[in-house]
This record gives sequence, structure tokens and C-alpha cells, in this order.
Amino acid sequence: MATKYGTTYNCYIIQCGDECVLIETVKNKDIHTEQLLARLYDAVGVNEDGSHKLRRVLESTLNASERNHAIGDAFKYYYDAVMSPFPSYIQQGLDIIKGLDPAPRIIAPAHGPIHDMDHSNLIERYDKWSKAALAVERDLVLVGYCSIYGFTENLAMAYADGVREATPYVDVRMFDLEEVPTHELVSLLPRCKILALGAPTINKDTVEFVKEILDEIPVLLYGKMYASVFGSYGWSGEGIGIVRERLEHSKIIMPFSPVATRFKP
Repeated sequence: MATKYGTTYNCYIIQCGDECVLIETVKNKDIHTEQLLARLYDAVGVNEDGSHKLRRVLESTLNASERNHAIGDAFKYYYDAVMSPFPSYIQQGLDIIKGLDPAPRIIAPAHGPIHDMDHSNLIERYDKWSKAALAVERDLVLVGYCSIYGFTENLAMAYADGVREATPYVDVRMFDLEEVPTHELVSLLPRCKILALGAPTINKDTVEFVKEILDEIPVLLYGKMYASVFGSYGWSGEGIGIVRERLEHSKIIMPFSPVATRFKP
């Protein structure tokens, strides 16, 4: 949906799924940044308590280091963590932007700096990333694990090898959750058929690296994605059960019982 938000402000509000983006099309020296942001706040429904708050800064006011971070690592992180589950919505939004007349001069997303400089590369990157997600054909199985003594890692390797042997056409990827940033795995979940999590037990609990993945599973995947749990433990093994309960609470489909082994499998 694209709506022109008043002739005074010469801007568009673009809504793609739950994301709103304000685009100013005409340079107007009478428009102050605070006024522009006030309109944006109205559009995205920012609460009085400051939640969902936009950082009030123009990209052109950032120094080189800040700008490189804003349109580099931070830009990709936000895409992976928030936007990657919605490639079709992104393409719809980009189609709207490409059809705007006059062409956008400023893009003010609901998060991060306002892009008042050349933003063509940002649009091209969203286009490239979302098209790549839509073009994927092979089913994906993700095997994420955290291992203290290497025993849970052994189970993860056996799990991955078993899937590859049974279904050679499936794309199986392993992730050591202690080494790989959480958002990298989370960005793949929307196209994931099965998520296998290997969880050790420490102090009758699982580890934070596994909990971070559980916290970041997109709500839209509840009731749709399949998962399984495995792990090695030394004493009581509660970590495996905790992960299973969290997945079941999120209505993730678990057709098999967890695989648990004591010490070396």
C-alpha cells in the first residue's frame, strides 16, 4: 500500500507487511527534521513511552565510521533479524518505490538513520537479498548445536550425515552456536524445513547460545516448522528437556522424541 501523506510534506508512506517507511519526494527547506519525524511517528504508531523509537539522525550527519556501520553491518543485521522472513513483502514494497513519481529523495525507515544520501545501493541490496530467498529451491535442514566436550557435536555430525545420506537433494547446514552469530541462523529459518538443536546441560539448564535461537524463532513459523532436539549430558540432562518444552510451547512441530546420550555417544 502506498499513500501520499499530505501535500505540505510531499512524502509517501510505504507499508510492507508490518513495516512502514516514509519517503520524502521533494526537497523543501521549510520542512524541519523534527516535523518530518513527527509525521513518521504518527504513521508507525510510536508509543509515548518511547518504545519502537526512531533514532533522530540524518545519514549525512554521521561520520565515516558511523555511516559505514549504519549502511553496512547494522543494515545487514536488521535485514537478517527482522525483514528476511518476508521476501515477498519486500519485493512488493520495492515495486511501489520503483514506481513512485517523483522519485524518492529521502527514505526514512522505522529504525535507524534517515537515508538522505544516495540510497540506490540500499534498495539494490534489499532487492538482491529478497530475490535470492525467493529463488531457493532445495529444502533446507539446519543443525545448530553447542558442545562442551565435543559429544553433542558428534551427535550433530551424525544427524547431518544421516539426513544427507537419506535425502541427498536436501541442503544440510551445521552451525556451532557458540561461533556463528544468532542472526545468521535466524535469517535462514523462514526457508528451513527442519531445525535440529543440539543442547548440552549445565547446572540443570541449557546454555545461552541455544536459548538465543529459541527466543528469535519468528512467530510466523509457529505451527509450521519442524524441529528435533538432541544432546549429550553428564548427570541429569535437563537441558534437552528444556529445549523440547520451549519448542512445544511455540507450537513447533516435533514428530520425534529427543535423542539423549550420556557422555560420549
